Amino acid sequence: MKLYLGLLEGSRPDQTRIFTEIDGRLIDVNLAYAAYLQQAPNNPASAYELADFYFPETIAAFLERGEPARKALAEVLAFARRDGDLRGPGGEKISYGANEVRILPPLLN
Repeated sequence: MKLYLGLLEGSRPDQTRIFTEIDGRLIDVNLAYAAYLQQAPNNPASAYELADFYFPETIAAFLERGEPARKALAEVLAFARRDGDLRGPGGEKISYGANEVRILPPLLN
């Protein structure tokens, strides 16, 4: 499993997102995790906030979160593989083609 740092078209330079690749598509792991939490039986009201904590705007910050963040990544990957038409809790697009994401160096200064 690879993680990518990227920008969506029209995003400001400080609005980077972490993506992973599933079946040739780039998945925004932050929004996918929020969708996972929203559908969980113990649905936390703060799905977006928890997703922001575990999947911040940089891969370095994600790595600093340690084992809980890696566990959250495993959960979101299993969830994203099960659900073919994945959308965020508010209907946001989560899955992108490679031409829709500007890939950046994984660890920015």
